[in-house]
Amino acid sequence: SRSLFFIALLALITNLALYYYMLFIPLLYKSFLLLCFGALFSFVVFFLHRKSKVTTQSAVDFSGVSKCEPLMALLIALLILLPLNYKIWQFENVLATGKPVVLKIVPVDPRSLMQGDYMSLNYAILQDIAAQLNDEPDQLNDEQTNEEDTWQITRKPQPKRIYALIHQNEQGVATLCRVEKTKPTDFTGCEPNLYLPINNTGWSPALPSQEYFFAEGKGQYYAQAEYAEYRFKDGILLLARLLDQDLKPL
Repeated sequence: SRSLFFIALLALITNLALYYYMLFIPLLYKSFLLLCFGALFSFVVFFLHRKSKVTTQSAVDFSGVSKCEPLMALLIALLILLPLNYKIWQFENVLATGKPVVLKIVPVDPRSLMQGDYMSLNYAILQDIAAQLNDEPDQLNDEQTNEEDTWQITRKPQPKRIYALIHQNEQGVATLCRVEKTKPTDFTGCEPNLYLPINNTGWSPALPSQEYFFAEGKGQYYAQAEYAEYRFKDGILLLARLLDQDLKPL
């Protein structure tokens, strides 16, 4: 029955969609499941095509049609999927084994800017980084500078990628130690082998993954977040979860 087949297919797609909204399941498992279903659907299409092939001779001769196109399409699909799955595995490894870095969310957190199923985040440490960057070129006394000179000084071009070295207290909450404009090798006075890669391309410094995604209808629950926990490993920094005022995961 074709009707039953399409109902079963719709139910399968619906269950897959619900499965992908289960946030406690790692993204790596979801990617492998998607890959397996892609292979399964390809096999079903191939089987149905072979089964429904007509035995009568066609008026059109397909003997000259190349059989390399399906193989090329499969090769291109693999070339696309393999790097993507490697990046997914790499990010999952960072989240599972990376060093935890807890950042304080600024008191005026833009929780009202929720759009759909995510929340935009801002951090107190970014204000300290911006202040340190703006203070670097200011070498004159306030009495010797006018507004135009101050604007020209503070608007001095900055590198697009900077690195924030940090201190951590007993709970792992990070505060700014100093800012480096090249990848740090000297961690004297700061947390060893730990830094925050900062994007400095916009109006203000920004961390990667400053949008936290959650299931629809959970906005009020995550509005109680006071801290955000990142994971750092091999130069990669990823947002892992939000924490409440007692540093308990939400």
